[in-house]
Amino acid sequence: MTAPATSAHAPDPRAALARLLGIALVALGLLLGVGVEYHMRDVSRWAGDLVASPSHAGDPAVRANAQYHLARVDAQRRARWSAFGHGTWALLCSVGGAALLWRGTRRHPTAQ
Repeated sequence: MTAPATSAHAPDPRAALARLLGIALVALGLLLGVGVEYHMRDVSRWAGDLVASPSHAGDPAVRANAQYHLARVDAQRRARWSAFGHGTWALLCSVGGAALLWRGTRRHPTAQ
């Protein structure tokens, strides 16, 4: 019994998987980085508008709630580039995904 002949141009399933994972990791990195930054900006704007609202200006519970959310956003901004911060993970996902994309698109020499 002989093994079936394969074409020299047959797609490598590992390369296709590397490309797929690379695209997913790049997208995840971009979504994570941009999404968290957008959320922090949105929460900051919401809390500022809530405190400045004339109907809630004297309410201490509203002020405490806004200060709590602003403190969390400030902590997220300070931890952006820490070991588990969203900036670090977004960068790692993007670089890892780009490496997998590069690995999946490289041409391997075929045996003659």
